[in-house]
Amino acid sequence: MSSKVILAIALVSALIVGGVLAGCAPAAEPGPEAQPQEEEEEATPAAQETETLVWQLQSHAKPGHYEYDAMVRAVDFINECSGGRLEIEPLAAGAVAPATDEFQAIHNGVLEMAQTGHHNNNDLKMSSGIFTTMSGGLTATQLILWFEAGGGDELCEDWYESALNVEYISAGIIGPEEVWLSSVVPIETVDDLDGLKVRTAGECGDILSRMGCATITMPSGEIYESMQRGVMDAFDYGSATLNWQLSFQEVCDYMYLSPSRSPTTSTVIAANRDAWNDLAPDLQLLVTKAFASETIPLYAWITVQQAEALQNFIDYGIDVEKLNPAIEQAYLDEAEIFYDELAADNPELKEVILSMRAFKAMCELQGIA
Repeated sequence: MSSKVILAIALVSALIVGGVLAGCAPAAEPGPEAQPQEEEEEATPAAQETETLVWQLQSHAKPGHYEYDAMVRAVDFINECSGGRLEIEPLAAGAVAPATDEFQAIHNGVLEMAQTGHHNNNDLKMSSGIFTTMSGGLTATQLILWFEAGGGDELCEDWYESALNVEYISAGIIGPEEVWLSSVVPIETVDDLDGLKVRTAGECGDILSRMGCATITMPSGEIYESMQRGVMDAFDYGSATLNWQLSFQEVCDYMYLSPSRSPTTSTVIAANRDAWNDLAPDLQLLVTKAFASETIPLYAWITVQQAEALQNFIDYGIDVEKLNPAIEQAYLDEAEIFYDELAADNPELKEVILSMRAFKAMCELQGIA
C-alpha cells in the first residue's frame, strides 16, 4: 500500500472521529441575551410661565349700584376663564380718574378699561351722548337690537376710532325709559313749560330750553336740597328706581312718564386701544362676550325694579301719570328739528341718526316697541 493511500485513510479517519466527538460534546450554554438598548428618554421642556396682563377697569358708578355690580360679575368671569393670562381689577367711580372722566383716562392710558356713559365723552367728541339716548329715538329693546344687528356696534366702534385712542367693546347696560319730569307744580299743557325752572342735562335740556323752560344744570347730589329750597320747579334724573333710592318722593308732588325725552339709557364698556391690541384674539372675545352677557338679564331686572319703584311713588302719595300727549308730541317735534340742525354740519352724526331712525321705523312696523 502506498504511502499516499495510507495518508488519505488517516485523514478521513481523523475527520470522522473528530465529527463524532464533536457530536457527543455537551451543547454550549448560550451566552447572555443581548439586552435591547434602552432609548434615552427625551427631557421634558420646562413649562413656560404664563404672562399675566393686569388691567384696571373703573366704573362711573359706586359699589351697590346695579351697574357696578354687573361690571364686577363680568370681571370675575373673565378672571376665572382667562387661565391666568388676564387679571382685571374692578374700581369704583373716582378710584383713579375723577368720576365721569373715564374716557379721558383710557384715551391717555391712565386706565386700561372703563364702564361709563357715552355722554361723558362729549368733552372729547361732541354728541357722543347720542349712543346713550336720543329724544324720540330708540327704546331699550330697539337699542339692544340695533347694537346687535342694526349696525350700531359698527357705528359706535367707528365713532371712537375716528378721533380717540379708545376701543369700543360692548354696549354695556341698557335700561328702560327715564322719568320725563318730576315736579312740584302740575304740567298739563305746553304753556306750562314756559318759564318752568328745570334741572336737566345734555341734549334733553337743549330741547326743553327751546320750548321755553329755564334750564339749570347741577350734579345729582344737589337736586334734593335745591328742590327743598325752591331753587327749581322740576327736574329730570334717571329712572324711577334711582329717583326712589335718592328719596325724591320727599321733594316732588307730580311724576310724569313718557318715553319721548329719554326712551332708554345705556352705558359703554371701552378700553385703551393700545392695551386692547396687546390682547390675544381669544381674550378679546372673552372680554367682549362677558360684558355683553350682562345686557339682557340686567335690562329685565331693571324693568321689574322700575315697576316696583313706580308703585312706591304712588303709595307714597305722588301723582304719577302719563304726560299729556299734546306736550309729548310738541317735544318730539322740537327734538326732530334739533337733531336735524345738529347733524346738518356733521356727516358722521347724521349717519348715526339716520341709522337709528330707520331702525326704529323697521321695529315699529313689526310692533317692536
